[in-house]
Amino acid sequence: MKDRLRETINAGTFQCYRAEKYIEETQNPIFTYVEENSRKTLVIDKTKKKEIIKISVMFEHFASIAVNLKYLIENGVLSSDYKWTWIVSLYDLMVFRDLINSEEDFVEYIHHRINLYERNDIEFQDEIDILGFFFEGKLPLHPETTEDKINIVSYRDDIDNYYTKTGVGISSEKPKRK
Repeated sequence: MKDRLRETINAGTFQCYRAEKYIEETQNPIFTYVEENSRKTLVIDKTKKKEIIKISVMFEHFASIAVNLKYLIENGVLSSDYKWTWIVSLYDLMVFRDLINSEEDFVEYIHHRINLYERNDIEFQDEIDILGFFFEGKLPLHPETTEDKINIVSYRDDIDNYYTKTGVGISSEKPKRK
């Protein structure tokens, strides 16, 4: 399992790290990509200061393993150089695309989410639970204490119910931030 995690999660986070370093160290960074069978170019204008948010999208759903980047680093699966990368499954990212209403909310979620990697007083098993926690207005968290443990579980229920109902054609109100 450790080798499989290195092949997938490590490779994805390394690509994020590489792209960030390329942007930082290159005078005029340019990325090329293919869209609709045509090669396109993305030129990064470094005169316009932008924040780099590293997101590693996995096809495989590692759920409770990938959400805890801190433990992957502590156990040698990932290099600490890849810290501050949000690791998310493609399927979870589709939920985010569907439910998050604005770029501002998405960026705010990412900031709060990545900050969870540093905490020792929190436990969670699933990215969608954290999204539900965010929708409930529970982020940002209070300062960390050694006395309290925060468990982020069962916050995905409204989201799961929404997709269960709409998946069989029953109208349902889309979960949103409160």
